[in-house]
Amino acid sequence: MGANSSLNQGITMSLNSVFCHSTIAVSLLLFVASGTAKAVPSVRPATSETEEVSGEIDLGRSVTERLTNRLGKLVPQAAIGTPEKLPIPGVFQVQVGRRYVYVTDDGRYAFVGDLLDLENGTNLTSIRRGQDTLAIMSAFPQTNMVVYPANGDELAVITVFTDTSCPYCRKFHAELSQLQRAGVTVRYIAFPRAGTQGEAYQTMRRVWCADDRRKAMNRAKGDGLPSSGAEDCAAASAVDAGYQLGLRVGIRGTPAIVLPNGNVQPGYLPSPQLLTALGLGDGATRASKATPNK
Repeated sequence: MGANSSLNQGITMSLNSVFCHSTIAVSLLLFVASGTAKAVPSVRPATSETEEVSGEIDLGRSVTERLTNRLGKLVPQAAIGTPEKLPIPGVFQVQVGRRYVYVTDDGRYAFVGDLLDLENGTNLTSIRRGQDTLAIMSAFPQTNMVVYPANGDELAVITVFTDTSCPYCRKFHAELSQLQRAGVTVRYIAFPRAGTQGEAYQTMRRVWCADDRRKAMNRAKGDGLPSSGAEDCAAASAVDAGYQLGLRVGIRGTPAIVLPNGNVQPGYLPSPQLLTALGLGDGATRASKATPNK
């Protein structure tokens, strides 16, 4: 096996590791090993055959085609997005699956992780991730949710992927009235953690089939199963749709709170802290003024 073939195999394994294991937060990937003369070919226009075998970079192609082609060969199992320009000269952002890769315009170097603007403290990756999440979720109809409206003026809307059997989902639900009183509308989307095989899946189908979904949800998260109701009504399809939506936006557990900017807060967050995160002033004061769930 030649030096370039070994190099490309190692690159592919590194990329696959990054995109297949969620525990890796930031990885620095060098498409070509610097300092190794044999591994760094001279830059010249390459045919598709030489590019595939040797990993040489074709500078004659447009940046979009060059980067998508290179990443597509290295990570063939992932969907490759369109490269986008950044404020950084010569660096492009490319979505690969649910992650974002930052690649030099010649396709030689890349890193995976969050890109920060140190001038203003902005997490550029987080902003883009949130925008993409909102875009995907915008097609999900509110009629497929269980909605608890804000009391009085609505100041914020959050969407929560929930499971009726999840202890921390029940803990979140117990504080729901505090959020409503503070002006927050909470929209529940079904996300049975065990998929279609778990008991929660059947419970949530009953909730979504109920004439009063909020009342059924209150019972399912408090007293147990709704006392009656079908599991096979047309509305029950929202449970399956919610689960698929959650997988698409990267939800792995419940509760998962989607904030107004599209960023996801994984896991339970006490209502005072959540209100503060929503920019609603003194969260503790607002949360202390509560009315029962509606």
